[in-house]
Amino acid sequence: MSDPEMLKAAMLLAKMALGDNFVPKEFFRDDATSLLKESGCAEPQDPVQPLIDNGILKEKTALGFRLLRFTLDPLAESLAAAHYVRTCGGDAECLKKLKEDAAKSPGFLTAIELIEKGTH
Repeated sequence: MSDPEMLKAAMLLAKMALGDNFVPKEFFRDDATSLLKESGCAEPQDPVQPLIDNGILKEKTALGFRLLRFTLDPLAESLAAAHYVRTCGGDAECLKKLKEDAAKSPGFLTAIELIEKGTH
């Protein structure tokens, strides 16, 4: 997996990990694999394994389910923030709504603000 592919995969999975409330949590490996394959990341190889091998994600098994989690919550927040800020582009209204939605998640909000400052 190339570095740009890995970054794209990590940002997509970070968005998945944060969910609707923007708080990092565990997610199913099967869901992650499906999302990455649908997004065209590194097929036909397993697109999740390189992220585990490089220490970005960690995996555990519980009740027969393979679960993933980012090794560090700030990493997940930063990658998801980068994804959302890129999606907004330079749209000020989009960024304003994103910040309003993220207000209850201080780590994610801080990551958005840092990434936004870095793009100016």
